[in-house]
Amino acid sequence: MSNTAGIQIGKAIFNILINNNNLLSIVGMSASKIQPYPMLDQNDPAIGCTYKINSCAPLNVKRLYRIETAPLYNVNFTIECIHRDYSQSVFMADAVSRALQEVKGTFNTIKVNGITIDGYQEDYNKERKYYSKLISFEARVLL
Repeated sequence: MSNTAGIQIGKAIFNILINNNNLLSIVGMSASKIQPYPMLDQNDPAIGCTYKINSCAPLNVKRLYRIETAPLYNVNFTIECIHRDYSQSVFMADAVSRALQEVKGTFNTIKVNGITIDGYQEDYNKERKYYSKLISFEARVLL
């Protein structure tokens, strides 16, 4: 796997989310509020979606020895949806889930073979006063 694989996958996730009208129609949401996970700690957001690539493992290990095989990877990532209003946080998590679940196609030059939901958690951040929905996904991508 190249060192830039995580960056490339992040670009595909970003591309899918910024082109989803259901997500962008949520009160206070905009494309500028969809960011990589480290931005959550640097800002004090009240609304937004952050994504984090947890792992990227090759599925086609023959690729290491035979160049003609497809560079297929299994990618695990999470998206955290935050909003100060509980009902809006639910709508946001639903819009993200619908935008990503079982998506197929090419997004920002990354070929996505499919994305499925792997898990879901919800929380409330008392310090920053926002509701959080953390959704785990598993994707198959060609890099």
